[in-house]
Amino acid sequence: MIIRSAVSFTVPRHPLAQVQAIFESIEFYASGATVPELFSKADRRKLRRVLPDSLSNMQRKRIEQLMGDLNSPPLRLRLARVMDDDSVPITSEELDLLWKLRQLRNDVVHGRRSDLPAAEDVEYGISLVARMLVHRVAKISSDPARASRVRP
Repeated sequence: MIIRSAVSFTVPRHPLAQVQAIFESIEFYASGATVPELFSKADRRKLRRVLPDSLSNMQRKRIEQLMGDLNSPPLRLRLARVMDDDSVPITSEELDLLWKLRQLRNDVVHGRRSDLPAAEDVEYGISLVARMLVHRVAKISSDPARASRVRP
């Protein structure tokens, strides 16, 4: 459904809206990815104990908040994991294109730039997401245990 908002054959879509839809699709696609934790509970406790006493309460709260995310892998890492699991063939240049689109979108949205992505780059980005989804469907279809849980 999300990828449908990136690809519209009836109503022309704004390139930034298409890039947003591409990354909503990628976020959803990568949402189930698991990666090994970098910091154990004991590691995080040790870090809390070595915080300087000179920190204000606001600084401590902010550090606690950030420490809560130490084991939250970035999208790029989660995407690499699920594409590997799904055996998605993709080149480093293609991945670079996706991150270039994301950066350009972020720059425009946050007022750092005003240029829009090239239509062919957006279309290629959409095709990359479609490739990911095709490989996910193929993986699910080839696994009888998973395929039986998928509703038509």
